[in-house]
Amino acid sequence: AEINAFIHPDAELPEFTSAQTEQYDGRSINVESMEIVDRTETMVKVRTTVVVDTDERRLTDTAVHELRKADGKWKMYDTE
Repeated sequence: AEINAFIHPDAELPEFTSAQTEQYDGRSINVESMEIVDRTETMVKVRTTVVVDTDERRLTDTAVHELRKADGKWKMYDTE
């Protein structure tokens, strides 16, 4: 799945399967808010609230994501 390109190579996060990403096809996914809660030269922690609209309901998820640089690009390293 293309989303795996955004995962840091040293992260212990599982890769997304095509089946997992296909469940979001045609859905409205919006980042409602984003706030930096911690940062250093090599790491940033961002609190995000994401809203997913499905046919049946609206799902809201708030989480803190740790990003680290890999090849000069910020990539997902961990999620709290």
